[in-house]
Amino acid sequence: MEDELSRKNVARGYAKRTITRLYQYLEAEEANLLKNHVEELMVRRDRLEKTFNEYEDLCKDILHLNPKDEECVDVVEEKFYKMVTMLNKAIAQRGFAPASSTNSVAQPSVAAKTHLPPVDIQQFNDPVAEQSERGGGANEPQLTSCK
Repeated sequence: MEDELSRKNVARGYAKRTITRLYQYLEAEEANLLKNHVEELMVRRDRLEKTFNEYEDLCKDILHLNPKDEECVDVVEEKFYKMVTMLNKAIAQRGFAPASSTNSVAQPSVAAKTHLPPVDIQQFNDPVAEQSERGGGANEPQLTSCK
């Protein structure tokens, strides 16, 4: 059990260092994020989400093995939220929907690209059509198929 706990502590430390490296990169590059390719931003966001999920799973496993574990998850969690917000904002400013990592292909945001004018549609009034809908009489003109 001590070996498993030690292995999980090492894995958690690695995940935490990965998150810290991404955080330091984003802090240094915050003003230049719009210069990066949108695909790079999405890869970094996906890597961040995957690593943070691993970190959380490892924290749960370690707490199960050692209920007295003193890992301060709050700090890492706050870094995660800040980084995801920064990345999503930079992705959205490029005209792409900041969807979750389940989408592997970047999709342009329809709302960001479409600006149509309002269209005023007049009410349709046709007495022949109204009579046909009500099952008009025998004198009603019949529609025939074109040959």
